[in-house]
Amino acid sequence: MSSLRRSLNWLFVVLVLVGTFLLVSGLYLQWQQIKQAHQLRQHSQVLLISNAMHSLLVSQETLLALPGRQALFHWRLDQLEAIDAILQQILDINANAAAYALLDVEGNPIAWRWRPLAADLDGLTPTLIEYSGCDGAVGSDGAMAIGRPLRIDALNRWLLPVCQALEDETQQIGGFIAAALLLEGPNSFIENQAILGPTNIVQVIREAGLQPILWGTSLDIPPDYLAEPIPLSFYEQAIESAERLSGQSIDQLRASGQPARFQFINSAGQQLGTAIHDSRYRFWVLSQTSRSELIEQLKGFGWTYGASYLAVLLAFLVMIVAINRAERRRRQELVYQAGHDMLTGLPNRQSMRGCSKFCVNVIPITG
Repeated sequence: MSSLRRSLNWLFVVLVLVGTFLLVSGLYLQWQQIKQAHQLRQHSQVLLISNAMHSLLVSQETLLALPGRQALFHWRLDQLEAIDAILQQILDINANAAAYALLDVEGNPIAWRWRPLAADLDGLTPTLIEYSGCDGAVGSDGAMAIGRPLRIDALNRWLLPVCQALEDETQQIGGFIAAALLLEGPNSFIENQAILGPTNIVQVIREAGLQPILWGTSLDIPPDYLAEPIPLSFYEQAIESAERLSGQSIDQLRASGQPARFQFINSAGQQLGTAIHDSRYRFWVLSQTSRSELIEQLKGFGWTYGASYLAVLLAFLVMIVAINRAERRRRQELVYQAGHDMLTGLPNRQSMRGCSKFCVNVIPITG
């Protein structure tokens, strides 16, 4: 084997080793970029939804507090007609509300008003009060409490009960005002803003009882999804992972109001997610995506990188074969030129000498 062929073979081996290293390194770096880009999108996603949800609840709290105090004042004066007028007025102002109810300090209904929704819903007032979360409405910051979602079968939709504690002139809790908000999942805002891929699920979770409030996904969700709390094991795994990855405790995560990454494994495989907590209204926004979806994205790059790598190897192999053939033809030409006359093409003396030796060795000499 000539030195050129040996050099080419060694060069091919080096090319395979270096190419394999570059392919694996490139795929690893691409995987890190895919995960980082997805994490950034999830961070933006949960921040956007958390801020939008917070702003919406702030506006609803404003619509509850001042009219509620006025209604409470009229109740002290036994002016029930004025209370009904106030409740109807805020219903007319707030298109996101389906009902309002004024409660005394014990949580008993004083007056209520439902928006006409193609069904008589007055009988649902006790359920609205029960679901409104008025037992947790008195917080350290006086924030409005979020209740459990309430399904209206007659309308085939969900309502979100909320409750605001009302202070009297002595700064003591004198009563409550509850409302049923027309917020339901899936919600168009959540659907438009939240979907990062076919396996992405974004949820707004009420911290008390781990009750889902809103969700958005392209997956099939059971119709009674909002009626049940999320599995405690899922919440514990997500929080434990977020604490481990962020190096912060759950209380620090709640207080920071910043997105935190988490990972866990369920029946659908490993999930990669981001969570953010709203400390005023005590809800979580969770976004999770199956790791397999990111792997599918990596496969696209893998096919591209692999095809490029194989194309380079194939081109190098074709070059080696071409060089070997050219070298073989050149060697044959040199052998031919060494045994033939360049002008006539006839065998020369060297060729005849070789033939004579062959004939002497092969043909026996007889006397």
